[in-house]
Amino acid sequence: MTTKHCPQCSLDLPELHFAACHSRPDELARTCRHCDADRRRNHRSEDSYRRAHRRWSLGHFAEPTLEMVR
Repeated sequence: MTTKHCPQCSLDLPELHFAACHSRPDELARTCRHCDADRRRNHRSEDSYRRAHRRWSLGHFAEPTLEMVR
């Protein structure tokens, strides 16, 4: 069984721990499935924070100006 190094977690893991990625020379993803899932989970939580912050920013409660009315 061959192994591949995951640069994110710095472990040498069996190739089964990497998703397929046909655009790469070895046809395996750059990071292992666990690190990729962590990255996606963190990105989703940051994205939901950004959306909530944008929704409740003070810009939504500003008084209309003459430019806004036109």
